[in-house]
Amino acid sequence: MTTWRTRSAVALAIPCVLLGMTSTLAHADESTVTITVGKAANLLDPTLVRVPVALTCPSMEVATNQGGASLRQAVSGRIAFGSGRPEKPVVCDGTPHPNSYLIWVDTTSPAPFRVGNATAMISAYLCSPTFTCVSGGSGVQVIRVKR
Repeated sequence: MTTWRTRSAVALAIPCVLLGMTSTLAHADESTVTITVGKAANLLDPTLVRVPVALTCPSMEVATNQGGASLRQAVSGRIAFGSGRPEKPVVCDGTPHPNSYLIWVDTTSPAPFRVGNATAMISAYLCSPTFTCVSGGSGVQVIRVKR
């Protein structure tokens, strides 16, 4: 005969077991990703900016990249904002590789992007096919958006 205490104990134990199982599937390596953001970005049109970066990560085959980029810019007393992804696949072999992030203005942004200063933040969360993962971020960087 089961009691409400037994059922409650089982119900509380299931999330703990599941959490323990998922933590063994993907684990972060001690190594990190280094992201260096270029000083100037290109305004491709009012809705799209290309931000150059150099990415350095330990040798691994990259199966997934769950990182991204964000851009914020003061435009006529409002803040234009958007997000994006890397333009090319990320290469990890322990040396810096140039890449760029394409950042689209968000549909809810109160203004489009323009020439001028902006802040960019780039992150990478890279995983191998066997779920060994590394991550890193640029922190907030002031860049110049040019044509």
